[in-house]
Amino acid sequence: MYNQNKAADIFFGITSLFLNIMYPCPNDIDL
Repeated sequence: MYNQNKAADIFFGITSLFLNIMYPCPNDIDL
């Protein structure tokens, strides 16, 4: 259970990072 949650956390983190690189949020550009 814990390991599965950890894997999902890492996968979500990598996905969000990839999306931030491909499609930067206007908020990130403003900052």
